[in-house]
Formats: sequence, structure tokens, C-alpha cells
Amino acid sequence: MIIIDFFNSSVNWFLNTFGAKRDLLELIKDKDINKAIQSFQCRDTDVENAISEYDPESHKVNRRPNKKRIGKPDKITAKLAIPYQRHINEVELTFLYGTMPTWTQTSTGTDKAFEAFNDFLKNTRWGTTQREFKRIAGSETESAKLYYVYRDTETQETKVGIKVLAKTKGDEIRPLFDQYGNMLSFGHGYYLKEGNNIVRHFDIYYPDYVFRCTQKNIGWDVITEKNDIGKIPVIYVQQPKSWYGVQALIDRLEELRSRVSDVNDYVADPILKMSTDILIAQKEAKMSNTVKSGLPDPDTSGGGKTVGLPTKDSIMEYLTVDTAVDLKKNEIEDLDKVIKVMTMTPDLTFEALISAGAPTGRALRRAMALGYMKRAKNIEIYSIAQDREANLIKAIIGNILNISLKSEMEKLIVHSEFGEPFQDDVSEKISDIIKLRDAGLLSQETAMSLIDYIKDVQSEMEKVKVELAEKQQALSEQMGAGSLFGQFRNNNNDE
Repeated sequence: MIIIDFFNSSVNWFLNTFGAKRDLLELIKDKDINKAIQSFQCRDTDVENAISEYDPESHKVNRRPNKKRIGKPDKITAKLAIPYQRHINEVELTFLYGTMPTWTQTSTGTDKAFEAFNDFLKNTRWGTTQREFKRIAGSETESAKLYYVYRDTETQETKVGIKVLAKTKGDEIRPLFDQYGNMLSFGHGYYLKEGNNIVRHFDIYYPDYVFRCTQKNIGWDVITEKNDIGKIPVIYVQQPKSWYGVQALIDRLEELRSRVSDVNDYVADPILKMSTDILIAQKEAKMSNTVKSGLPDPDTSGGGKTVGLPTKDSIMEYLTVDTAVDLKKNEIEDLDKVIKVMTMTPDLTFEALISAGAPTGRALRRAMALGYMKRAKNIEIYSIAQDREANLIKAIIGNILNISLKSEMEKLIVHSEFGEPFQDDVSEKISDIIKLRDAGLLSQETAMSLIDYIKDVQSEMEKVKVELAEKQQALSEQMGAGSLFGQFRNNNNDE
């Protein structure tokens, strides 16, 4: 086996050296996986840069040098890394998936398929994985969801799981697209501990086949599996990092805050001013272990400092601009504002929400216009991903989980609607719907469909009709029994 692996590796080296052209499938067939991996898209440089900026421990401010002091240990400078990137990314996530999307079917005769579709979303915790998927994409610029089929060891049932892939989780994400942006193949690299060794694996997904590649001491082993799903079981998303364009501003803000903190450490504590004769007397007392004054010892009294002056007329002052404090404060506030505006991140502090006025959904939407602008841009990316995922889920159900629904799944058409991050005041919304209905601008069916509490409009309309008929019948009976004609009819019946 080792001889065969060595022979394959030698042949592949020869073909690569002399520029032999082979497509991806030929490379896989020849077990030249190292060359095959190079065919896929690799964005490691951009991803690693984003990860470094996202992690406060890796920020530039943490590399600020300490201050040198003659005859004393270095002064530790402040290194205040602020997780701005994390905050911006979480706000972006909340505006898109703070309320999870709702799925509706637009096809007819596919109720069973749609019920199975919703059960799949629930059983796989789609909302949870989708939020993780989006969070990683916003912080690393790319992410992927891998659907995998497995057999439950207890029930022996075939089930499907979802794994969210990310560079920070040890995954190599390697998509392959054509010139139109269609995914041709997907590569997933990862490492597993096998015995005492850490072994590299690289799985290559096609619609019809999956190639499980394992790196050996010499060359690779490749196992071919049939892909029963019939589609590449991966949803891949690429987006700009959520703080794109403001990293330099964040660096400046962290540097400025750290310097202000250093100044506070230096001047916030009191400085004791004393003449030289007193300072000399204090040092002599310290050396002879005798007490000649009640003055504090600067070496043991905490943060205070002492300065000796030759005479009472000696001058010791800082040369600063009168508005130095205001300049720093204004720059810090301006940087904070510019960072949020440029990343379309609304201010969600308590003070900002109060200044927006009445805390209703409409008022918040007006105050959070920046967040909605960014949300609209992200919907362009994630609505496409959700449509692709819906088609993948239908293929999984029809080809793997419930083959009896295959034909109905192919007919099923679903649509996802992104939820509002800030819900409307329900009473205000219903009041508006009633006004439109009374004005004849809405039908009853449309009016009921706009109310979130009503899940099945047709069923609810039937119930309303039945209740209305029962009320009319009861009212008719009451009116009949109380009228003169009703009394006359009752008398005749008595006779």
C-alpha cells in the first residue's frame, strides 16, 4: 500500500511540475488532493484579518509600549481594547434575525409537504443555527451550514443534522463557483484525533457524490460515497465584515481612551509640594529610622506623589492648551458617532431610546433608520441563501426522510418573510386595520391576514361565520318569542 501511495504521489508531482491540465474530478481520481484543494476558493487572508480585528485581545492598542523610568520599573500603560466590532455585529444580527422569518406556502395541494417542511425547521432548530450562521458571517466575512445525514443509534431512524462551519471552529471553508456564481462543488477541511495522531480530512461535495479524503504519511486516501440528497448539502454566505471601513477609527478611539486613562493615573492623585529642606529632612529620617515629621512617605502611601522645590517661589506647571480636556472629549464623542454612522449602527442606549419619543414600533423604526438601511442591504444576501436552503430542505425530506412525499415536495413552493426587529403596538395596529376595513379599503380576509394572532385565516373566517349565524339565529328566536305574532303563534300551538 505504501508503495502504491508513493507511486501515485510521484506521478502527481511529475504531472504538476510539467503543467499537465487536469480538472477537479481528474485530480480527485488521481488522488492528487493537495492540487485539488488549490482549485477551490480560499479567503483565509481576509478571514484571519477579520478574526483578528473582532477579538479584543488582538487589537493594536494591546501593543502600546510601557513608559520607561530611570531607576524604577517601567510604568504600565493603559491598553483599553473596546469590543466595538462585536457590538456592531450583534446589532446587525438583531436587526436581521431578532425576530425569525416566517415561512408560508404559495402552492396549492401541498399541505402535507408544508407541514413536513415546518417540522424539519423545528426539529433541526433552524432559527438557532441561522443566527449562529449570520453571526459568524458578520465577524469572519464568510460562513457555511453543512447538512449531514446520520442514523440514530437508539431508534435506528435516519435523521439530519446541521453543522455551522467557521474558521474559528477549525473548519476550512472552500467553495467552488462558476462565472455566474453557481456553486459547482464545496470542500470542507477539518482535523480529527485518531489514536495519538491528529489527522487532516477534506470532504469534497458534489450533487451526486461525496469524496471523503484522508491525508496519510504519503498521499491521500479517497472514499467515494453516493450523495442521496441529490444536491450539494451546503449553504454558503459571504458578506463584508459588519464594521467594514471603520477599523482605523476604532484603533484611534482605543488609543485615545488609553492615553486619557494614563493621564488620569498620573494626575488624578494629589501631588505633595514641599521645599527642599523638608524633603531632605524626610529622607534623613527615613535613613535613620527616626521620625522627624508627620509627612507621608511617597513610596508607601499609595498613589500620591511628592515634588521637591528649592524655594517657595519655585514654579512647576504643565504647559497645556486651555481647551485640551474638551478637545479630547469632543474627539472621543465624534469618533463614536462616526463609527456608528459609517457602519449604519443605531444608538441603542437608554437615553437614545427615550429621546426617540413614545416607545412604539413606528417610533423606533424612525429613530433606527440606519439599522433598517443596513438590514435592507443584508436581506439582499440572506433572502437568496434562504431560498436555496428551502430547496435543499425539500430535497432532503423528499429523498431521505419521507420518500412518500417526494412528488408533493417537488410541487411545494415556500416563501420566507423577514420579521420586524421591533414589533408594533398590537392595539395600535389592530385599530388601524379596523379603520381601513370600516372604510371599505380592505376585505375581511385581508384584514384578518394582517393580524399576527391569526395563523389560519380561512379557518378563522369559517369560525366567525358559524358564530355570526348562531348569534343571528338566537336573536331571531328572541325577537320572535317577544313579538305579538310570536305570542299568537304560541297560543295557537297551545290550543
